[in-house]
Amino acid sequence: MKKRLLITLALIFAIFVIAFLDSRVDDELYLDCWQFRNYGQSPSYDLGTLYLNAGSITKEDGLYAELKSIELPKGDYLFEIDHECKDDTIVRFMDDEILLAEYTLPKEEIRTNIPYRLDHEVNNFTMRFFYQGGKDVELKHLFIRTSDGHNLFNDTFYIAFLISLFLLAICLFEKKICTPVIIIGAVTALFTILPFLSPKMNQGTDLLYHMMRIQGTFDAIKDGQFPAVIYPRTLHGHGYLGSLYPNLFLYILMIPRIFDVSMPAIWKTAIFASSACTFASAFYSAKLLFEKAFDRDKVEKMAIASAVLYTLAPFRMIRIYYTMTLGETMAVIFFPLVIAGLYSILAGNSSKWYILTFGISGILESHILSFMFACIMCFLFILLLIKELFSEKRYIELIKAAVFTVFLNAGFLVPFFYYRSQALQLTQIEKTNPAKNEMILADLFSTYTKSPADPEAAFLSMKLRGNLTVVGLILLLLTAVYFIRIKETDRRTKFMKTAFLVELIFFFVSTDLFPWKTLEKFERIFAILQPLQHPLRLLVVTVGCACFTAVYAIYTLKIKYTSETAVTVAILVINIMTIVSIFDIYIVKLTTDPVVTANTGNYTNSYILDYVPENTTNAEDIKADQVPVASEGVEVGSYSKKGTHIELTYSNSSNEPGTIRLPLMSYLGYKAYDGSGNRLNISQSEIGTITVTVAGGKENDRLVVNFTQPWFNYLGLLISAAAILWFCFRKNIKVL
Repeated sequence: MKKRLLITLALIFAIFVIAFLDSRVDDELYLDCWQFRNYGQSPSYDLGTLYLNAGSITKEDGLYAELKSIELPKGDYLFEIDHECKDDTIVRFMDDEILLAEYTLPKEEIRTNIPYRLDHEVNNFTMRFFYQGGKDVELKHLFIRTSDGHNLFNDTFYIAFLISLFLLAICLFEKKICTPVIIIGAVTALFTILPFLSPKMNQGTDLLYHMMRIQGTFDAIKDGQFPAVIYPRTLHGHGYLGSLYPNLFLYILMIPRIFDVSMPAIWKTAIFASSACTFASAFYSAKLLFEKAFDRDKVEKMAIASAVLYTLAPFRMIRIYYTMTLGETMAVIFFPLVIAGLYSILAGNSSKWYILTFGISGILESHILSFMFACIMCFLFILLLIKELFSEKRYIELIKAAVFTVFLNAGFLVPFFYYRSQALQLTQIEKTNPAKNEMILADLFSTYTKSPADPEAAFLSMKLRGNLTVVGLILLLLTAVYFIRIKETDRRTKFMKTAFLVELIFFFVSTDLFPWKTLEKFERIFAILQPLQHPLRLLVVTVGCACFTAVYAIYTLKIKYTSETAVTVAILVINIMTIVSIFDIYIVKLTTDPVVTANTGNYTNSYILDYVPENTTNAEDIKADQVPVASEGVEVGSYSKKGTHIELTYSNSSNEPGTIRLPLMSYLGYKAYDGSGNRLNISQSEIGTITVTVAGGKENDRLVVNFTQPWFNYLGLLISAAAILWFCFRKNIKVL
């Protein structure tokens, strides 16, 4: 043991030495990604050089060149710009819309080196070039180098740390870790992130939005908020309401940001961890579902098969690599626990009712819409097995699970309902019509077979958005054959039949077989279904049930001329081949679609104006609103803004009250005070931000605005903490 530990420590030391040597090399970014604002005469761009015609840029609101947003941690930098200017050119360093510094590129030089110290992390750093001369200008390459020995990102140390943990765990717990189940689970999880081993990532549909949530949670904690309610730097520094989306697991994901780990590295770790947890959850749930029905070895084989099928389900992989929905990916982890919890209450050992609570809670703390699906699924199971619920008073365990769920999640539910009570704008949700996004039945089982370079590739890959592929068809057919032939009526079989019926119901509603077009005519009913947006999301329940019912059917159904293990292996091989096709499309799309790298910024902003105060005008108005705007007679003196905190001085020459509009979205919780500590009235401005009413006849008075949470937000956290303590020590507490 000592010898093995010494070898492990030596390996860890060597890994960190390599990481240290890598960190000694000054990081360097070569950027040639210019974009253009306010088109005047068309500029030209060739091989990293930007050509601007004489007279193109005449003033600040004319044509200018802008570097695409990047992320820069705090530190010392050297900006090296190659250029040919016949006249002085202004260059501005920007933090989103906030001016950090301004320099001049001298006309007589062809290379300008600008040293600059960044005293805080900037997620949306950009440079803007303004040329006011009458002659041509050429902007060539731009190098950004660290000049104080720091790394742009500590990804190398982060990877070294994770590898070291892995080696140390194997060394200390070899017998427990090096088991077939854990090895298969680890390999399966690693397989799911193979395309992510590239330094580039496809931007997908929701990647930047969910990166914004991780960064926003981190910023909210630094702002002094717990729970994280307002993402202070989002929406161009105006703050974005984050409490309507679960943040529990984001508190964990944000930790590496403290150590300047890049967002893509965190994302890839999150997907790997989600895959590993998905496998573990499905394996545990399958063992609970199949225990005592077969011998121990067979149950373990069935559990492994279910876990691999569920973790590598094409539907799940498509959500990871195309829509890139972090919340839904995490919610998938807990659906097997919900199924196992329902089985425990309705057909198994009802003393394990808490499994349902943890499954439902995990989904609730991951994705609200998935939580709604889980509740509907629970309702269908209970409705179809209502007799079993009342036998042996099993409904008592169901009540326990429901009550415990409410208390356990009070820390999220209390602020959620409080801030949801405010009138908010739901632009994107209302714009998306589920009746126009239903899946065509044939497309649900289509499997990609053409080369990704095929002209039809883009169209065909879209069909994969909600695809069950041929694997899903095989699983459904095998299960159907079994339940048509089976005659057993024991509780387990009844439950599995019910699970198959539930998966078919959700499958039916997600397709064009369901009368979506008819329901669209009934406005009130359709308004309830509107938040669904895409019916294909319902397939998460179909997939969750199918991976258990199909394996149960395969191992119970007597298949001629072959064994159940051979059939399972064949299905797994087909499934893996399908996943490889999905990976193939993703990798090819990296060469054509927008990509995200370690230095890519622009993720502290949400460009979907949902969950902003009602009657918020548009993103451009918010972007332009960066300084206080005072009414007539009111003058603003000194002004400072840090997160959700604003301080300024003002004078009101009029005896009548005046107003000052501030760059903060008008959410519940903001309070304003004058220099004497008097509470000032806050209202919503015409663009959706806050407006403070100040008294007349004031000279050089002080205005302070802070975000404060109501006391019951903290009460909700205390209730959740008490629920956890009760569960841990429930054997010693004679309650519930």
